[in-house]
Amino acid sequence: MYVFQGRNAQQILPRVAQHMKLYGVERESRNGKVKVFPYPVTTVYERPQERVIFSKSRKANPFFHFFEALWMLDGRKDVSWIEFYNSTFGQFSDDGLTFNGAYGARWRSHFGYDQLERIASALAEHKDDRRQVLTMWDARLDLGLASKDVPCNTHCYFQVGTSGSLDLFVSNRSNDMIWGTYGSNVVHFSMLLEFMAARIGVPVGKYYQVSMNTHIYERHFSLLNDLPSEVGLFGDEKTWKTSKIKETDPYVVRPGEIISMVKNGESASDWRNDLSQFMKNEPSIYVTRFFNEVASPLRAAWALFKKKSEDRFDSALEALGRCAASDWALACRDFIHERRANAVTRKEG
Repeated sequence: MYVFQGRNAQQILPRVAQHMKLYGVERESRNGKVKVFPYPVTTVYERPQERVIFSKSRKANPFFHFFEALWMLDGRKDVSWIEFYNSTFGQFSDDGLTFNGAYGARWRSHFGYDQLERIASALAEHKDDRRQVLTMWDARLDLGLASKDVPCNTHCYFQVGTSGSLDLFVSNRSNDMIWGTYGSNVVHFSMLLEFMAARIGVPVGKYYQVSMNTHIYERHFSLLNDLPSEVGLFGDEKTWKTSKIKETDPYVVRPGEIISMVKNGESASDWRNDLSQFMKNEPSIYVTRFFNEVASPLRAAWALFKKKSEDRFDSALEALGRCAASDWALACRDFIHERRANAVTRKEG
């Protein structure tokens, strides 16, 4: 088994790419040629709230990662809401309307009850409980199912560790290291961990993911050369700060916490209520700082960017200036700047 442990995904991903380049074995898959590690992979995130990927070669869409996590926490499985942030995401739906293996729906309603609430209540009452298992895999439905979407991550284990913090262990059957493990997974599972820790009333601990099969598709093979050069970028103590960033130092960021931003009497239940209201896509004034100062500016920026108007880039950047989470704001600004540069290149070409 390979074990990659580090501060955050930005620090770990280049090391994984280097190992895949050296030790990856070429195989065929349902979706074409891949390179795969010959052994299972364990990843240990020491600071899971540092969840944003800033890689210049990876070129993640931070808007999509952010809103996909909220979509999951609200228990959704519909294509229409999340497709606004990723127009190609619907290709993984069998009927164009819903996703069979949507994690959020599996967490909150698929089995006839809300698993997150049961787990949080149990751990809030008995913090030494070791029986709290969150299930995404439904053997009655998923085994042998000819679907475009069955859960890659199958189970989660929540335990309050010896330090008193909530740890999350995720079991994974098969994962694309670019779009899955070190892309969307690190965002939505770290946000799930933070949500559950706040609901239980304990600090955020470590996030572990163990994957039986970690692979990279042929379309991303070039990243095995590009990513290793980014070792250290946004991965060290100097970069990540817990204090407010200075305008003169835009490449120093702090983790944009979600529930942990709750102050002035706000509660985890206030955050959950605000989430439900936010998902309606209607203008609203929220109770919690997170939805007023982080989620709303990011949604406004994406909507302005999507308008295709002459001033869409400047308008989106102006909206991002109101985002209180410096990590998300920085990643989204880089995304907008890159799209503007691409548009200029196409126009000049």
